[in-house]
Amino acid sequence: MLEYFFSINSQNRDIIKGLEIKYQNMPPKLFKYCSFSDYKKKDLLNNTVHLSYPDNFNDPYDCSLTCSDSRSLIKQFFILNELNYPFSKLSNESKKKLIASDVTVEYNEMYDVIMRECFPAIPFGDPHANGILDDYGSVFENVGKKISNGFKKSVVIACFSEINDSMLMWSHYADNHRAFCLEYDFKSLTNSKEIAKLLYPVIYQQEMFNITKYMLNFSANTDGFYKVRAAITKSSEWSYEKEWRLILPTEHFPNVTSIKIPLPQKIYAGSKITKENKYFLESFVENKNIPLYHGSMNEKMFRLEFKEQKGETFT
Repeated sequence: MLEYFFSINSQNRDIIKGLEIKYQNMPPKLFKYCSFSDYKKKDLLNNTVHLSYPDNFNDPYDCSLTCSDSRSLIKQFFILNELNYPFSKLSNESKKKLIASDVTVEYNEMYDVIMRECFPAIPFGDPHANGILDDYGSVFENVGKKISNGFKKSVVIACFSEINDSMLMWSHYADNHRAFCLEYDFKSLTNSKEIAKLLYPVIYQQEMFNITKYMLNFSANTDGFYKVRAAITKSSEWSYEKEWRLILPTEHFPNVTSIKIPLPQKIYAGSKITKENKYFLESFVENKNIPLYHGSMNEKMFRLEFKEQKGETFT
């Protein structure tokens, strides 16, 4: 799926196949943990979901980007660029040589290859030659830092999970079990609805998303696909959340703070829900004809259990 959606080479992308793979692996149920904040209750009543900027998330590393150092940037730029610049391109043989080289050990050799083929007007061995490439590297490195700094304002996100019984998530996102969790079926929408197209599974890994190749390969950079790839990259420490994300790039969805979604199929109330909030949910499900479940703690295991409320109110 990642290759079909986010290949560096746009010619290798196949969005239709990527969507097919995503839909085949999309779970039949996705859950959203909610507090009883005013905007969460408004979302429930209006059948919408709130979208947040990543810099408002509780994980300061969420959606963080990184880029290569200036030496690696120089190397990758001259390998990747396929545009008609006023200087000659590297030969295929030289590209292969640079790809296989270690930029730290063979730094001078890399400079020699680039200078000879891309800047033939500059005499070989000119003392200013290295300065030219250093300038390229510094510029690219600064651009990468600016992209990284601004990225967390370039997308808005709503978060869902494959599970509804995580005690940690009930504590973190549902007001210490005092709020609620919504169950959705986005899989049945398939590709006929925009909402399913905008959902992606989170990829958990140890390294931050490296934007270098997207930044230097301009054909891969212009369509904004790298933004989605970056937004679904998260530290492995959060893998227990089994997260899926609804992602909207702000360049295509300016000033959007919420989006319409289907009605939840079920609602789960936390084990410590207050009487006032319990009545709020009871009233809502009665009007919408949605099953309501009440959470409780298992008496022998560290596990949450849910029992459907059928007509009677909670005790």
